Amino acid sequence: MMKSNILNEVLEACISTAKADPIKLVERDGKIFTTRGQLHCMLLLPSGSGKTTGLMKFPGKMNKDYCEMTEYRLPGIVGTISKDGEFLAGAIQQAAGKPLIIDEFHNLPESGMKAMLKLLEGEIYSRALGFHAKRPSTNRKKYCYSHVKDGSMWVSSRFSCICSGIFARKTRINDHAFLSRFMPIKLNLEINDAYDMSCGKQLFDLKSNPYVEQPLFVDYLKFVRVHKEIVENLPPKLHNFLSQNIAYLRRNIVDFSRIFSYHSRGNSVVDDWEKYTPYIPFFLYNYAASTLTLTEFEILESARTEKKQIEIAMSLGITEAYVSNTIKKLRGLGLV
Repeated sequence: MMKSNILNEVLEACISTAKADPIKLVERDGKIFTTRGQLHCMLLLPSGSGKTTGLMKFPGKMNKDYCEMTEYRLPGIVGTISKDGEFLAGAIQQAAGKPLIIDEFHNLPESGMKAMLKLLEGEIYSRALGFHAKRPSTNRKKYCYSHVKDGSMWVSSRFSCICSGIFARKTRINDHAFLSRFMPIKLNLEINDAYDMSCGKQLFDLKSNPYVEQPLFVDYLKFVRVHKEIVENLPPKLHNFLSQNIAYLRRNIVDFSRIFSYHSRGNSVVDDWEKYTPYIPFFLYNYAASTLTLTEFEILESARTEKKQIEIAMSLGITEAYVSNTIKKLRGLGLV
């Protein structure tokens, strides 16, 4: 897939530049200035597209020589001093000479983003600390230099940064200086991409997924084909809805497969899941309608038999008004 090639090339470039020395450039007048040699990447994919799973598996190509940011507050990013007066290293010290992965980067607070901006621009950051160190300390490593004295610290760290986030308003960060330090990769997902991912053809060139690598049941690939046929035959409005909201489709494939694999751990055969096939549309309707309950599904099934609304209400023991409102909702989704 072309998408795989793009991601692989850019992410591998980020990995290889983590240890890169500054680049020396010569201007026309003979003056020499330096610029940072690191490449930073910002990956944007829709929610539910397997972004986090893929990004966390991609570091396998780094021989696990990477650092994942798990603390988004400023002390966890750049380090701090404990109440006992001992210096506690942050993510940037641990990431020296490595790629630093920041998943869901919009969780960075404003202070953390400003700290990251200074490091991406000049590889230097300093701050005042809340507690005094017991004694001055200096830590010199090949790609990181830090100095702590009294209640202040200074750190210089060289690393490449790989951020990831989703398409959503909350990821629209106003700090354009921070965003400008990254090479953006924004990819849309299509229905075929979702099924390719379910079959192990991941955007990150992952050759298998948890279901294929360690199958919970034998006929997973056959299930995916059946699921795809059902989706292709859905009412046009619902099909269009899923086409524009791939996260619903992606999660449906995974969640539904977990349900019937749960009933036949390790001993799955075709019959174990084929009896659940008729319920695939029900799960899809639930995802699409978000609030489609079992009663609403029963109304849907009854409405398709051309029963009158009062007959449906009496058979289910509910009010005719509820039936009427539910049918309007289902028609809006193109289900009836």
